[in-house]
Amino acid sequence: MVPQSVRLEIAAGQRRDVSCGKTLAWMEPYRTEDTSLSSSVEGWGLGAGESQVVATALLHSGKAVLDDRMGRRCAKAHGLPVIGTLGVVLLSRRLDMIPSARTLLKAMRRQGLFIDDRMIEGVLIELGE
Repeated sequence: MVPQSVRLEIAAGQRRDVSCGKTLAWMEPYRTEDTSLSSSVEGWGLGAGESQVVATALLHSGKAVLDDRMGRRCAKAHGLPVIGTLGVVLLSRRLDMIPSARTLLKAMRRQGLFIDDRMIEGVLIELGE
């Protein structure tokens, strides 16, 4: 499920990143309205998107997809399983949903993804790429 606040953050980046349009189209069937925030989530002072990811995962007993350090800490403090961008890419490659993690990660970096080089290399070594 993708909360409305996340969709709005992605839409705001369309001028800088041409892949946002494809992302918005992909997420449309998973779109959900924002949910009210509990004080335990609100107290973390996260951005709207991160707060909604945590709140939605709590509401639906789901996994939180977050890269933001404080967002991940908040989700974990609430007992939620967390996965980040690298984890999604790793899982996608293991399930043969994408032909190459290296190619995808290079394209994501060109579009502004910031993830430590050592972390990326670790994932690629794990995948044999």
